Amino acid sequence: MSMIREIYKEMVQGKPYMNEISKETEREIAELLKDESLENKQGYERYRDRLYSAAAIAEEAGFIKGFHFAVGLLMECKLESGYITAKF
Repeated sequence: MSMIREIYKEMVQGKPYMNEISKETEREIAELLKDESLENKQGYERYRDRLYSAAAIAEEAGFIKGFHFAVGLLMECKLESGYITAKF
């Protein structure tokens, strides 16, 4: 597992604000599915669970891409400013 993924996993475990984000995602998925047929409850739940999994995968990928972007932006700022850190 990459270091960025490890950071993400640590960040999302047990953080109250992350639970709020997850609850919002659940509400949005429920809204998307409100018109789905409820004839087959097991099929509906399987479909819903796949959507939750897809959302979690996309969330993690977004974090990783955002992390890379932020580091690249910091490096660009450092290079443009000519700022040099002390070497130990």
